Amino acid sequence: MPRVLRIINRFNLGGPTHNVAYLSKYLAPEFETMLVGGKWGENEEGSQHILDNLGLEPTFLPEMQREVAPWRDRAAYRRIKQLIQEFKPDIVHTHAAKAGAVGRMAAADMGYRLSYTPFMVTSSTATSERCARSCTRALNDTSRAAARASWPSASARRMNW
Repeated sequence: MPRVLRIINRFNLGGPTHNVAYLSKYLAPEFETMLVGGKWGENEEGSQHILDNLGLEPTFLPEMQREVAPWRDRAAYRRIKQLIQEFKPDIVHTHAAKAGAVGRMAAADMGYRLSYTPFMVTSSTATSERCARSCTRALNDTSRAAARASWPSASARRMNW
């Protein structure tokens, strides 16, 4: 059975949480999923009830938070690399800007197959939003290169990579 490491920024109430929760729940038993993400912020509503209703037990990463903080983001990167080593996924599927950046860097550094699902980039400041958009664009090339390196070339062509 293929294994998917699914990484989300944080489990706040919103579309990305629904997306990862439903994918994790309803792709089973054909796919084994490890669901990983940060806690919701103090000023956000959490989505624990969604996860509980679907019987999902995610791994919470306290290092994964909304704000851009290089020291904490580096810790999240190291923790994700550790989870990749332990879980040994066939695919690393990241969601949204922060998890997309940190997860794609960790997966690409380890030579793993990547999938990235972008969601609207919003941030608390214009500077951090520009940074997130720039990082997402720059990492697109990393994801494509890793996908080309790990997937058969015919599959890559079919997916327009």
